[in-house]
Amino acid sequence: MKKIVFVVSFLLFITSCKVFSPSEMLRTKINYSYSKFTDEQLVQEYKIAPFDELSVIVSSNNGERLVSTNATTTTTAKGNKYTVEYDGMVKLPVFGRVKISGLTVRETEKTLEDLYSKYINEPFVQLDHSKLSL
Repeated sequence: MKKIVFVVSFLLFITSCKVFSPSEMLRTKINYSYSKFTDEQLVQEYKIAPFDELSVIVSSNNGERLVSTNATTTTTAKGNKYTVEYDGMVKLPVFGRVKISGLTVRETEKTLEDLYSKYINEPFVQLDHSKLSL
């Protein structure tokens, strides 16, 4: 019985990290050159692409309805979902097909606010996007 305990203990000891190169773990060589991000990579915003799924919330008066609550009701905003088609266009009610592929999220919100300003006083557009898993 003592032999089995000794053999098991010995096997556990030799397979531990302390036996095999403990000083090598999570260390780099002197003067190791790390990868660097360019300024362009650091500030690059996501651009809408074909097959993205968009959730669009549109409200008037600069989004007042989204933050105001009554004693009896609480407003929860859910947007309508739209899919950007293969050609970069999205089909919206009233406006039809609008090209948004290649625009950032902020640019898309501004574009939609400009379109809706013809029909809604001080429109506020909130856009949420996700990539569809095909």
